[in-house]
Amino acid sequence: MFTMVPLGDLKGNVRRTIVRDRLIENGATEYTNQPESCPIVLADLAVDIELIRKHVRDPNAKIVDVRWVTDSLLANHKLDLEEYLPLWDEPVKHVENDSKEDQVSPKHVDGKSLNDSISNMFEELESMVSTSPQKVDQFRAMAYRRAAAAVRKYRHAINSVSDAEELRSQIGHRSFEKIVEFLETGSMHKAEYLRADPTVIARNELMGIWGVGPSKAEELIESGITSVDQLKSMSDVELHKTLNHNQRLGLMYYDDLLPKMPRTEVEEIVEIIQGSIYQLFDGSSDRLKCIVCGSYRRGSAYCSDADLLLYWDNAEKKTAQETLHLLVHDLTDKGYMLAHFNKENHGSIFLGIFRAHPERPARRVDLKVWSKKSLPFALMHFTGNADFNRRIRLFAKRHGFKLTDTQLIKGDVSIECESEKDVFEALGLRDIPPEDRTSSVDLVSLSTGQSVNLS
Repeated sequence: MFTMVPLGDLKGNVRRTIVRDRLIENGATEYTNQPESCPIVLADLAVDIELIRKHVRDPNAKIVDVRWVTDSLLANHKLDLEEYLPLWDEPVKHVENDSKEDQVSPKHVDGKSLNDSISNMFEELESMVSTSPQKVDQFRAMAYRRAAAAVRKYRHAINSVSDAEELRSQIGHRSFEKIVEFLETGSMHKAEYLRADPTVIARNELMGIWGVGPSKAEELIESGITSVDQLKSMSDVELHKTLNHNQRLGLMYYDDLLPKMPRTEVEEIVEIIQGSIYQLFDGSSDRLKCIVCGSYRRGSAYCSDADLLLYWDNAEKKTAQETLHLLVHDLTDKGYMLAHFNKENHGSIFLGIFRAHPERPARRVDLKVWSKKSLPFALMHFTGNADFNRRIRLFAKRHGFKLTDTQLIKGDVSIECESEKDVFEALGLRDIPPEDRTSSVDLVSLSTGQSVNLS
């Protein structure tokens, strides 16, 4: 049983409707007509505590951060409520509403700054705008991503406009204005507008299908298709005319592939694949080895896929194509590999759909076979994140290097590296461990110890 406080992130009716629908779909019941007793109250905890209290009638109600809903959906199971409770300890007392209209206060909750709320809002803007096929929106998405990263690494707690003043020179003028707006009102008009835009809502939903990008989503919307359910209701003939092979697979497994999986599930998948590797290839010193890359290697709690980088330990006993052919066929024969996205054999990369257990959801698995000589460069590339990769390659280019997933070149000379640390040192940078490779991490010069400015 739940109700919601219509302030901050939940101020807009569209946002509340989305949260309400997701909860009801998962078996929850909403209290209506402002009842006197309600066990769970969802609220944006960035809003001032006194304003939240004005909307809470039951003194025994448990106030929960609304992020619990979205995080639970991403995790594909109900997370512990205790981790999403507010910081205050005293019981919530009912406060009668006065005649004044509720205003969102920029004050912080018990010493907790608004940095996270501001960066989360920019990340949401970036996510919504990046679904547009328009080039101007891609530039806006980049600006929002940079603003989110700048706020995340900001060394001061932000509770007022003056607290954020040093950000003015680090982000665009319009992005800073949005911070001011958020601090003064508790929300950003642009986010509210996009949340209510039917085209943005449709694009976001359609792009949840693996293989559907901004251009394809726009094409579908222009043809009158605005939801996944519409596509699911099509006949096979219509669907073949509308979507390609990869997109049809993405639609078929949409409900399984959309939520991220916990690290433990990635480990379960890897264990199964390593079992096949042992059976097929173990028995000599130059055996096939496996490293899990992507968000798992960066330490993320939830991952969109299991991204495995394979390499022969001492020598390439088999070509990448031969290696993948044997491994994929073995996993398919055992009932684990259900389908594959790359319809034709793409040599060193296989993108598949994998089910570790009959009761588990289907998951995406990427298998890549690289040479051991290229391993340091491949590890850096396939670990990411994408924004970090763009920044490190831009730095390399500006200093006369070319960095790819297979080599580091300066002029006509290929620089040999035995580890990722060697790659960083060859570029004149301090080593950055995988878990710190984010959009906001500083690239630090080995010689000066100073951060490198790429702007």
